[in-house]
Amino acid sequence: MILPEHARYCLQHSNKLMNLNRLTQQIEILREQMAEVAFEKGFTSSESIAKSQELDKLLNLYETKRKI
Repeated sequence: MILPEHARYCLQHSNKLMNLNRLTQQIEILREQMAEVAFEKGFTSSESIAKSQELDKLLNLYETKRKI
């Protein structure tokens, strides 16, 4: 099925927003998990640092996808 240019753009934009929304949810969940670990085990614990690094990756991915 061939879509008109405007319809194709709208579909791509809609998919991008859905992906960004999903990514935002993942970021919020991980942020909460990181805070819990930090308060329970300390901000410099290996688990806290691992959660922080994972969060950094998601935030970088979000910024990259947002600019596309």
